[in-house]
Amino acid sequence: MLSDLIQRVADYKPLPFTCPFPVANAMTDVFTVQSGIPIGISTMSPPIPGWYQCHVYKDQIGLDDSSTFERMEYMSLLQIFTVIILYRLDDTTALCVPYNASDAHQRGWRNGAPAKVYLMPNSETRAFELMKVAGLAGSLYYYSESETIYDKNIIAIRKRFPERGVPIKQEHLRNAYNLAYQKWMVDNKLSDKDEIARQVGLVGATVDAIKDSSSGFTVTWTYNGATFSAEVKKSGRVISAGICLSGRDREQTVQSLIPVMEEARRLHRFDVDEEYYI
Repeated sequence: MLSDLIQRVADYKPLPFTCPFPVANAMTDVFTVQSGIPIGISTMSPPIPGWYQCHVYKDQIGLDDSSTFERMEYMSLLQIFTVIILYRLDDTTALCVPYNASDAHQRGWRNGAPAKVYLMPNSETRAFELMKVAGLAGSLYYYSESETIYDKNIIAIRKRFPERGVPIKQEHLRNAYNLAYQKWMVDNKLSDKDEIARQVGLVGATVDAIKDSSSGFTVTWTYNGATFSAEVKKSGRVISAGICLSGRDREQTVQSLIPVMEEARRLHRFDVDEEYYI
């Protein structure tokens, strides 16, 4: 009966349990489930954020350091998402987006919006790394590396980052890439022309000139003793390559175009289909 359940909950004495404290010296709600009974307690968080084992007494809570096993056991009870890491926010957090935005939205992650995830101390992450995280009370926490998903699109994006103007068909991945790239630009304090020059240099070419045009830039470079020019947008996406690419010029970036032009030069042909060059 309902009255019996209420009494059982009231009489239950919580066992020690482990939970995360993402903030320091603030009132924090902690949560666990024991014997089917949900336990929620408000307590003052410790001076240093982290994981702690909670000992519940009559009118107070004691906190001790927790073990890795205790943390993982606690996290296994929570809602798990696979996310794409975009960039670090600080030593202990990163910005991420859900790998499957539609599924995440249905499970409460509204619109799959970028969110902060709390990481393990001293952990290393890179842009477009896949990771499993656990959701708790509106916050996300590191759960484990994602070793079960092989996504060639993610791998390709990871390899090309931070190349500018990478063509990405999936909208959520394209938006994620743009967010990560904008942060990378700010961190490196690069102008549009600086970034174009960086992209050209990555493949071993030398920039001769980057001139403003009505649609972006006219970029001239020298590679293996030969000089070429192309019209590109400020994003680095090619507008006109100057050779026949079967109308697919805009799928190239200034960085990817340079080896294509070199192959055309090697073949002594600039008027055949794209497949001959790539």
